[in-house]
Amino acid sequence: MDVSECQLDEARAVQSCPNITYRKGTAEELPFSHNSVDLLTAASAAHWFDQDRFLAEASRVLKPRGCMALLGYSDMSSKLHYKNCGEQLTHIYKEVKQTLMPHTNNRVAVCDNKLEDLYAAITFPDKERIEYTEANHLISLRNLMGFIETWSAFQTYKKKDPKSAQDLLLNTQDRFLAVMAVTSLDTELKWELEYYCVLASKPQ
Repeated sequence: MDVSECQLDEARAVQSCPNITYRKGTAEELPFSHNSVDLLTAASAAHWFDQDRFLAEASRVLKPRGCMALLGYSDMSSKLHYKNCGEQLTHIYKEVKQTLMPHTNNRVAVCDNKLEDLYAAITFPDKERIEYTEANHLISLRNLMGFIETWSAFQTYKKKDPKSAQDLLLNTQDRFLAVMAVTSLDTELKWELEYYCVLASKPQ
């Protein structure tokens, strides 16, 4: 489920399991009956929810002993690695984030604090917040630039000043290529991310 029809179109375009259904909707108004859901998950999304309304809905739709799992990543400590220039690449990446900081939505801070407030608001006694799980991914420079372009802060900046936003993107891309001493955007680098997870189980 997603509020964006474009996101749903992307999901439907991927060949997946036949028992998966995609639909448009919000986390605050789940189209499920009371006590009917075994597992409720959200990935890199819960920081955008209306906290109180979502938790009320989760409590309503989950079966007794049903589980809620909210996962995400904190971009504060992301690192890039490529040969011996990882520190320079990471510095460029953080510079972009700093440039976009004035355009960053307050909700992103909720993500960066690993849903601490949302976790505290969960009334289920059986709950856990796992704050640090490191994972490494291989990502092409092309896809990394595409990822930066999806940031809400970049999209806000782009709406306000399309040319400057595009210049920032191209300049960043050129800097990455220069530091890596490559010309192909398909060159892969290692991307180190820090994940977190909030788990909770509805009482019997």
